[in-house]
Amino acid sequence: MTKRLSLIGAMALSVLLVACGNIERPSNETIGTVGGAVAGGAVGSQIGSGTGQTVATIGGALLGGFIGNRIGRSLEASNEDRFASALEQNPIGETESWTDTDTGHQYAITPTNSFTSAQGLPCRDFITEVVADGQVQRVRGTACRGSDGNWRVVET
Repeated sequence: MTKRLSLIGAMALSVLLVACGNIERPSNETIGTVGGAVAGGAVGSQIGSGTGQTVATIGGALLGGFIGNRIGRSLEASNEDRFASALEQNPIGETESWTDTDTGHQYAITPTNSFTSAQGLPCRDFITEVVADGQVQRVRGTACRGSDGNWRVVET
């Protein structure tokens, strides 16, 4: 029961963070922060029991949010185009890699699954890896192509 309450609390916090952000379209930074916080909170909720589990859940959410924020912040417009192109064109399992000449950050994205959402949108699961300031950050996520043709990350 405590695990569920901790996980629900972490998710509720994430929803509040999104609600306070940019209403039209959340920034990459916001998406990364929220996705990282949810994933980190979920991992943390599996550690320990009682008060220790609550602390692990909160710590996991904070660490995940921080890491997700860094990934989102480093994904500039030109990188978004490469990201979308890889989602659109790369076969499952084929990695697209590049280096941002402005920041020196290295990116790699690998589509891992294709499917159609309940709303009828084409979607792809992916793994992305960013090497920024000597730190490797790896995230799994899902992106769907909207009716406007743009890919949007819907889950990390």
